[in-house]
Amino acid sequence: MESLLDEFLCDFPRLPLYLRGDSGFASPNLCEVLEDKNCRYAIRLKENAKLREFAEDEDQA
Repeated sequence: MESLLDEFLCDFPRLPLYLRGDSGFASPNLCEVLEDKNCRYAIRLKENAKLREFAEDEDQA
């Protein structure tokens, strides 16, 4: 993915990059690469107990 981002950045330096993916793309390494390249992203995560717990904590804040 990093080499593809580098190619886009080289070919289209003024184009803002945005990646949209499903839960198969969710990895800390990918997020780090995207952030290093200033690429905004949205990755849909499958609902699970831990995410529900985080959401409940946010609702109470």
